[in-house]
Order: sequence, then structure tokens, then C-alpha cells
Amino acid sequence: MELTLEFAGGLENLFEQKKKHQVSLPKTIVTLEDLLGWLKENMLNNKTDELLTEEEDDLRSGIICFINEIDYALCGFLEYELQASDTISFISTIHGG
Repeated sequence: MELTLEFAGGLENLFEQKKKHQVSLPKTIVTLEDLLGWLKENMLNNKTDELLTEEEDDLRSGIICFINEIDYALCGFLEYELQASDTISFISTIHGG
């Protein structure tokens, strides 16, 4: 399955300094939750950084996700079943200062 992944708000620093990636996923990656695990294993520069929180098994506070420009909460959260040609965007709302 082919997807477009977008990272912004500083998250691109964890993904090869690139804001946009075209990826081809194995058939075992079905849900958004599966995608997060795949990102950690295959694309994340620093394997100790996590997009998931340990307590709630959800996106870390301060990271918002859009699926085809729609908030992932409206799409079923991490249970969303990925579709070919989806655009998944991750944006950090936390900035150092």
C-alpha cells in the first residue's frame, strides 16, 4: 500500500529532515496504530523517541494527526484502517523556547 506521510512542527527532524515521504507499506500494516509501530522501526532517526505514549497507547500529547486533512479523532483514532493513497500528517504543537 502506498501512502504519503507528512511531518511538521519539528517532527521532520526525526524523519531524515524531510517533511514529506512517499512510502510503500507491507500488507501487515493495516491500521494507524500499525503504522506508528512501523514508523518507529523503519523511519525514526532516534529509535528511543516515541510517537506513542506508554500509558494510554495513543499519540503523545502535543502531537496532532490528520488523515487526509481530517483530525484522526473523527476517523476512529488509532483503529483507523489505512487506505491506499491516504495522506497521514503528524504535527508537533510543542516548541522549545
